[in-house]
Amino acid sequence: MNYLQQILAFDDYRLYEQKLSAGQIALWHALMSINNKAHWQKWFTAANKTLESLTGLSRSGINSARNSLKQYGLINFETIGPHKATKYSIKQLYTSDSVHSSEQSGVHSTDRTEYIPETILRQNSGTLIKQNKTETKQNSRQSHAGVWENWQQLWGFPNAVAQQDLQEWAQEFTPDLLNHVIEYAGRRNVQARAADNYIDRVLQSYRQHQPPITTVAQAKKEELSHYNRTSEDFGRSQKYRYEAKPEPIRTPQKGDEPF
Repeated sequence: MNYLQQILAFDDYRLYEQKLSAGQIALWHALMSINNKAHWQKWFTAANKTLESLTGLSRSGINSARNSLKQYGLINFETIGPHKATKYSIKQLYTSDSVHSSEQSGVHSTDRTEYIPETILRQNSGTLIKQNKTETKQNSRQSHAGVWENWQQLWGFPNAVAQQDLQEWAQEFTPDLLNHVIEYAGRRNVQARAADNYIDRVLQSYRQHQPPITTVAQAKKEELSHYNRTSEDFGRSQKYRYEAKPEPIRTPQKGDEPF
């Protein structure tokens, strides 16, 4: 199974065919992650404890979400026994033709210029615009899938709350900027449990900045400015500490205790 194509097809399914809850989305992604580690078996096992940890769902939430996913035809599962892991199977949502088309999309050379009659250009202008929009949307989805993978490399599988935030951020910020913030958090050794809140605060500061930060270049410029301000504040505090005026020497008075 092609991991990226499956995720893109799942996004299309959610957009155009069936609206899913956050729990159902989280469970589907968790099963995909487990099957990826199992090297894409037709049937694989997943313990409830593992799924609860990955999704943040309760045992009853897992049962409800998997029943819905099975009803929608996205997965199948078989319970083996009360003390054994459940067997799962994930339906492939894309076709082999879509993978072949994606792999070949960048192969043909664009250096050669062909003559196209103006009448044909006018007749097909609408089709060409729609095609360009479709290709742009496809490239955007692929880039945002890279954001998801970047998150997993640093902090593992995102829980249901982080998944929802990632989807909302993808509607507002570019993949390059999201990847930059994730990598910035990784360099600052932000732990998995704090990653979602940390990135949300950074993105909130981008919104409030005047003008709002929308590119990686702007983000790096603001980071440098913040570093310089912090360094100056630290330098002033150190200067005040070490250049404090010494107390005046007191003249001994009659009746003072001897040294």
